[in-house]
Amino acid sequence: MALMATDYEWRPIQDLPADWAALTDSELPAIRQVYADLKALDPAATERWELQSRREWAIETGRVEGVYHWDRGTTETLMARGIIPDLIPRKGNVLEPEQIAAIIGDALEVLDGLFDFVKGDRPLSKSYIHELHQALLKNVHTYLVTDADNVVNEHRLEKGIYKRYANSVKRPDGARHAYCPPEHVEAEMDRLVEWHRRHVLDDVAPEVEAAWLHHRFTQIHPYADGNGRVARALATLVLIQGGLFPLTVQSEEREGYWRALLDADHGSLDAFVRTIRFHQGTELATLSQLAHLPGAGADRVDSVSAAIEALKLDLMKRGQIQPIGWTQTNSRMEVLREQCFLKLRQLSGELKSALRPDLALSVRSPRDEKYKLAASLFFSPDDRPCLTFGFAIAGEKNRGLGECVAHWQDKSNVRVGRDRFLITYAESMDAQQRRFDRWMEAALVDGLQRWRVWLRA
Repeated sequence: MALMATDYEWRPIQDLPADWAALTDSELPAIRQVYADLKALDPAATERWELQSRREWAIETGRVEGVYHWDRGTTETLMARGIIPDLIPRKGNVLEPEQIAAIIGDALEVLDGLFDFVKGDRPLSKSYIHELHQALLKNVHTYLVTDADNVVNEHRLEKGIYKRYANSVKRPDGARHAYCPPEHVEAEMDRLVEWHRRHVLDDVAPEVEAAWLHHRFTQIHPYADGNGRVARALATLVLIQGGLFPLTVQSEEREGYWRALLDADHGSLDAFVRTIRFHQGTELATLSQLAHLPGAGADRVDSVSAAIEALKLDLMKRGQIQPIGWTQTNSRMEVLREQCFLKLRQLSGELKSALRPDLALSVRSPRDEKYKLAASLFFSPDDRPCLTFGFAIAGEKNRGLGECVAHWQDKSNVRVGRDRFLITYAESMDAQQRRFDRWMEAALVDGLQRWRVWLRA
């Protein structure tokens, strides 16, 4: 949804809509199950990945705010080797590498503390949010303020203390966004915490609650600085309580992240919930690349059932049989590809009926090495433009993850619709087909809009 660049005036936070369940689907429970399965499959690989993932969260929560600047390659080096000052570039950064390493280290400690908080089963409170702010900003002592005359001044940062002065920001679209006035912060934070506690009792889905809590906290913007980092910590707390991955927003994803928050400002949490869901699937695919099949079966066994299990592991190692999860996912990709073909043929017929019977439309499977399976709607005899739905393995082969992506192809090749569609064995086939139908509908609308533009060119 395109929104005009208009000033946003503060208004009191709103509770979740009564129909919040409409924002959920069956993808997140399936992701949680596959995550648990991968942990059981290879605990050591999962532990190594989780360490790197936590480092990434600690790095990117400051990088997305512009606290420090570098390319993705530097982030990946720090993830792999640790938060070492000698690996942090000086170029482009006002802060010294040692200062940056200390700030990232603080964030890493906060994330570890969130996991401890979950284990302790403590309710969220204003005092704990103050603790988060103090810990995240422990090595940040000042912040910059731009006054009405566009003069930038440096102010001392008070940690764990609500702001004393009104604050606002200039958004990427050029509009001004005003936050909660200082005199209303205490009451607004009371409502935030109380509503969150009620949502926990009402068993609100973690992706919905994470989106709501993050957005409403940023609407209040209770501190002079560091609000984005605290908001992502709160969303992460909700997600790990739900058995999911921390919310890591890479700097390269900043535009989509802010756009989803802008939609939430105007009353719709849908885009932000979808952003969180997509991120969870991406994290799962990354983890699956590291998990290994168990070692070959033991040489000596003492029962028929143990002998069968050992034989199964031996054959899996040799690639002669597939794990049950991958077999199910592979079968589902074939079912969804057929569903895709039927939908494209139906659309082709509707277009010919509504427009011209002699339109040169065709539906067939293209040759593309990237995809295991594919289905395309071709809009001309020379195969361009076309709308292609490609099915492929997501993550490592045999881990039970597949995906479908939709591409518009003319002279360019761009993704259309809502990100990618994740396919797992842990979701019921009926639920997966319903979810796929909704996802494909959005991709078809996007593709038809691009065809209209192509025809006018």
